[in-house]
Amino acid sequence: MRWIVKISALSGMLCMEYDIASHLLKWHKLSTERTMLYLYSGSWYIGMLRIYGKGILSMTRVQKRSARRKSRGQQNKSQQLYDNALKALMEDHAAEIIPEFVPEAAMVIEQNNEIKRENIRADLVYLVEYKGQLHVLNMELQTDRDSNMAARMLKYHVELHLAYQLPVISVVLYLFETSIVASPYKEMSGDENLLIFHYRVIALWTLDAEEYVKKRIVCMYTFLPGMKRATVSLLIQAMDEMRQRYTLSQLARHLSRFKTILQRSNMLSEEDKQRVEDHMQVYDSLLDGQPWFEQRLAKKAAESELQVLQQLALEAVDEQFPPLAEFAREKITSIRQPDVLRLLVKQIYKAPDEATARWLLNTLPSQSDTK
Repeated sequence: MRWIVKISALSGMLCMEYDIASHLLKWHKLSTERTMLYLYSGSWYIGMLRIYGKGILSMTRVQKRSARRKSRGQQNKSQQLYDNALKALMEDHAAEIIPEFVPEAAMVIEQNNEIKRENIRADLVYLVEYKGQLHVLNMELQTDRDSNMAARMLKYHVELHLAYQLPVISVVLYLFETSIVASPYKEMSGDENLLIFHYRVIALWTLDAEEYVKKRIVCMYTFLPGMKRATVSLLIQAMDEMRQRYTLSQLARHLSRFKTILQRSNMLSEEDKQRVEDHMQVYDSLLDGQPWFEQRLAKKAAESELQVLQQLALEAVDEQFPPLAEFAREKITSIRQPDVLRLLVKQIYKAPDEATARWLLNTLPSQSDTK
């Protein structure tokens, strides 16, 4: 009996047949219930597997794969929005905020980027003093359910410990109500514990907004819309207190982050959220016409355009040449020229093979070239 695989190309639906009798026969014996063989390499994929003789015809999964990619892209954009908001907040107030999340911890290095992290993809990393001893603090922001969260935390924990030879405090901050992977993470071999990893979990919706306002811990007010017992009157009071403490430029940054949390939070009804946003318009009138504010708006618009173009380029590579995704991320995120990114998106979609795509990425101008 001959076993035939039909292979289709994404472009032009060119078909070819290839006899892989022995390999397919061996695989078929291992899995009698599922006869789908799905591979993806460059612009080619096995779109259909038909076994001539005794067998079944299985459908392609291209549409499902495309839908999953779009869903991941939307989640990544949403996650990036909150990542940026939190990182900006920590840049301004890390020394004040860290002791609220990790009692007895005090900042040693105030700037997150002073700890070298070239090969470490953790969110926020700080050198802190905890109970009289130096530690590395790793804070990860999470907005949705992630079943691999604990394993990723373990990976970052080990990388940071090896890099700095210091004990590591690992913290996951969940901004919005979702299912949580509880600590500790255990690696089991039957009944035997091979590894137990403890990390801290902070669920924002379990923290009490009233307590922070009562104690006037203003650095935490950005998080209030995501906390329990957050009410319209409490949030308006918090905004008024922020106005008294911060300059107009500082207030603009805080209100932007505050609104980001408010819009996603389910601690308030949609009607109550609108009432809070209506009050925020009072501050908009103070900001309008300020030269620094107009400049900030222009800069923000340029940054938003750049982020969108970078994301489009990354998605193009991920769709066309998945093996290059990680390599492309390093290259694309360093590009600050919108025109270069627009051209790259077109070139990636037109690239005939992975080698061409890699060449395109390797020839992108570096940051030093654009100065």
